[in-house]
Amino acid sequence: MEEKAKVNIDVGAKTVTVESSASEESIKQAIVAAGYSIEGYQ
Repeated sequence: MEEKAKVNIDVGAKTVTVESSASEESIKQAIVAAGYSIEGYQ
């Protein structure tokens, strides 16, 4: 992920929003590599 990516985390809603030029797959891989799972991906 690039340094200028915008990441919004809503802990209460258990959601993460990412604005980035990175591909969806690389963002998903970064989340999983950090030890998190992805549920209900839309």
